[in-house]
Amino acid sequence: MIRQYFRYREPNGPLVRLPLLPVSIRYKQKEVPVFALVDSGSDLSIFPASLTKTLGIDMKAGNPEEIWVVGQFEILTPESAF
Repeated sequence: MIRQYFRYREPNGPLVRLPLLPVSIRYKQKEVPVFALVDSGSDLSIFPASLTKTLGIDMKAGNPEEIWVVGQFEILTPESAF
């Protein structure tokens, strides 16, 4: 059962709650528990670049990709969500 949600509101729009799922990101011998936003319409998953340092991944060794994001929204903290 999903118990945590990512809450946001688009300008002049309704409050939206999207489920968060606890997952572990693993690279070689290191593992980091994180929460992932469940987006069934997404083609990829994006995580903070800070995870590369934590896991020992050389981000500069990879191939850069351009990602386009549409829309603007305000992220609400748990205290301001309800």
